Amino acid sequence: MNNVRIPERIDQEVAYLCGMICGDGHLCVRPKKHEYSIYVTGNLNNEREFYEDILSPIFARVFGIEPKVKISTRDNTVNLIIYSKSIVNFFSERCGVPIGKKEHKVRIPDVFRDTDLVRSFLQGFADADLGLCLKRRYREVPYYPVIGGSSKSKQIILDVSEVLMGLGITFSLSLDRTSYDNRIRKETTRNMINIYGRKNVFLWMKFIGYRNPKYLKIFEKTKNIAGVRFELTTFTPRLEARPGVPETTYEPDEQTVAIGPLQAALPRYR
Repeated sequence: MNNVRIPERIDQEVAYLCGMICGDGHLCVRPKKHEYSIYVTGNLNNEREFYEDILSPIFARVFGIEPKVKISTRDNTVNLIIYSKSIVNFFSERCGVPIGKKEHKVRIPDVFRDTDLVRSFLQGFADADLGLCLKRRYREVPYYPVIGGSSKSKQIILDVSEVLMGLGITFSLSLDRTSYDNRIRKETTRNMINIYGRKNVFLWMKFIGYRNPKYLKIFEKTKNIAGVRFELTTFTPRLEARPGVPETTYEPDEQTVAIGPLQAALPRYR
């Protein structure tokens, strides 16, 4: 592709795309065929709008090209595909996204660690692999918000947990959990992370958030159920220099929760 534009610097949009690729995508290199490609795959039932109207335009803004968006009714998937050696090399060499099977290699790349960009990366990863849902618990109608997901990579789940600790968001971990996967008809080992309850979900939306419409719609239901009024703000918590320990903890008011631009500086973490 002759019109490819490689960014001079790594910004929030690039970090977001790296998170998406580490979640629902992969970089593919076939040297013998001279093929260099990027694949990102979603669910056709509820992610077509996201791929066509949000994800594809981000790639276009960053790299100056229009990705191919292919629909597969047989697999019930929507697929975003880019063929470009220079873009694959950019993600791999400058951003640290692994090439090929990423099951046990994927983690938050070093280029985003200790920087504000880690939250943009995490937003992309969440749009792919950390979904928001409402659970019934002990009621007939789903009302209790939970953000959760899993990965074969233990390291990326641990990396995510360190970011959440730095933001004062409570979570639970379940590592090396073995279960039977009906899709592939064999046992698999996965690592899970979950964020429970209104307070923690509001904090997530303040500091990380989503771009995927299917999760934003669920969050609208969460706000309506809670009866909470939201206001845009540039609220910034003070964070202590010691890794993962906030100096102050933000407590959402019962009537007003502030949701604003990602302004908080993260503490260093390793």
